[in-house]
Amino acid sequence: MKELKFILTQLKIRFRNLTIFRTSFFLEFLGKVSWVIVYIIFYKIVFTFANSIGGWDGPSLQMLVGTAGIIFGLFSTFCGYGSGSISHLVRRGSLDFYLTKPLSTPIVILFRFADIPSLFSVIPSIFIFCLGLNAYGFPGILSLFLWLVSVILSFLIYSFLHFLLGLLSFKYVNLPALTWIIYDIADYGKYPYKIFPLIIQKLLLYVIPILLVTNFPVLILKGEYNLIILQIALLSAQIFLIRTLFPIAFKAYQGAGTYEI
Repeated sequence: MKELKFILTQLKIRFRNLTIFRTSFFLEFLGKVSWVIVYIIFYKIVFTFANSIGGWDGPSLQMLVGTAGIIFGLFSTFCGYGSGSISHLVRRGSLDFYLTKPLSTPIVILFRFADIPSLFSVIPSIFIFCLGLNAYGFPGILSLFLWLVSVILSFLIYSFLHFLLGLLSFKYVNLPALTWIIYDIADYGKYPYKIFPLIIQKLLLYVIPILLVTNFPVLILKGEYNLIILQIALLSAQIFLIRTLFPIAFKAYQGAGTYEI
């Protein structure tokens, strides 16, 4: 698949460039890893005074935080820059360059820049997840495999959510603040969905599916396998919307030099 080869090539180039500056490389690594200590201390303090939060015990919550960190870390690594710069590409008329590539334009835009330091944040997230999994008890190979599939689906759902919102840039041009709003909302994904009022639950599960992205993989790991069908359905709907709306949005794009810088 040409798109997969493109993504892996971008990752390889960025990793090679970053390792040239070894001091910067290791400082970035330490900076991304250090927050794991903060989370471990925080949850040890919280569960000194409570047995559960929103019906989630300590191990389940650790798996939730770890899973959320993995998903958001993968997004920041592979799609964070691409999705956040759609407005810039439209405003500068720079999309012309990506339209000439013999690949899917939405995929090229999303995955065009790999941020290697963000990949380091996945390491402490995996560590937190493993701590929770060890305390919870091994759920079985099938559950762990479906959790991994669910994480990949969540990564794609979250990435495509950003891309769909980025399509508004073709109409309104300058919308970088919208990306930061989604980042702020994403912080709620590190909490159990049951702690929110019912209306907020529905909003963050199915409209802006932040809670679906983070909570569903852990629930699937705990045996609620049917939830993966909802993830597949949502991802399919997003793909349909992108294939439908991108050509429509692109009609508003007028090429290089059209918009003010």
